[in-house]
Amino acid sequence: MGNQTKNNDSRHPAASEGAEKRQRSNGRMTREKIVHCAQQIVAEQGTDYLSMDRVVRLAQISKGALMYHFNTREALVEAIEKAYAAPLKSRERLLKAGNGKAFLTWYLAWYQSLKAGDEVDYLSPLVALKLADRSNQTLEPVSTWWKSSHEKTQTECADPTKALLLKLVVDALVFHQSLGTQTLTAEEHQRIVNKLTQLIDEL
Repeated sequence: MGNQTKNNDSRHPAASEGAEKRQRSNGRMTREKIVHCAQQIVAEQGTDYLSMDRVVRLAQISKGALMYHFNTREALVEAIEKAYAAPLKSRERLLKAGNGKAFLTWYLAWYQSLKAGDEVDYLSPLVALKLADRSNQTLEPVSTWWKSSHEKTQTECADPTKALLLKLVVDALVFHQSLGTQTLTAEEHQRIVNKLTQLIDEL
């Protein structure tokens, strides 16, 4: 009998560890579900309609579960901002290799790869949140990335000011693409892209 009790006790830590892992996994899934539902509300109805009660109903969770992960609407908005800005992380490697000319060449090619009507994956939602919440920190992830990219653009360039100017032109094209305010004709757009390509090659 004593041996059986001892064996049960020896198995208990492993069982407890397994339960804790499942609990952490369930917690992550619940948190991701909450953020996804909040993003869905923002995308379909706008930021004015983002409320804790609407997220609870859409995610089909208890108010307590929501409050456990996000105890305020502001905390939820911050999580949404980080989720929208996440794609920038995958581009950070571009800021660590090559020079400004190489980065500009990639940036322009990436812009050209966007199809008509495409939205930049992080920009439009973040701008919407910025307008709704008037938070100085809402666009911080994007601002930080853009600052780093501006610095990268001027690396090893004979004319850093010209390189930065070209970068700002591509930035403007990206913004208009994202916000749906592109008014250039196809011919005008192609002329600009061709000229940008030429000027970048000359750096």
